[in-house]
Amino acid sequence: RLLLNLERDRAQFEAYNKVHALLVTVTEELPDVPFFMTLHAMSATLKCTPPPADLFRSAIINAGYRASTAHCNPLALKTDAPMGEPACIKNT
Repeated sequence: RLLLNLERDRAQFEAYNKVHALLVTVTEELPDVPFFMTLHAMSATLKCTPPPADLFRSAIINAGYRASTAHCNPLALKTDAPMGEPACIKNT
């Protein structure tokens, strides 16, 4: 509802594009996944180069899990995949 009100009154907000992008990201987040990981941190643990975020999210989704970004970090990944699973996806 907040997003609809923002769109309706967009002329009143100088930072409309930023606020709109943030609200869209929040609405697309997985609400039942409280934590996130970053690709850089995970890649450092696995000692590999981080893959493109879109490619990694796509691999998780194709493995049958859900994945989304997080509004607090553009490199964040929220997923319901078991924590051992992303390491297996690395080889795909």
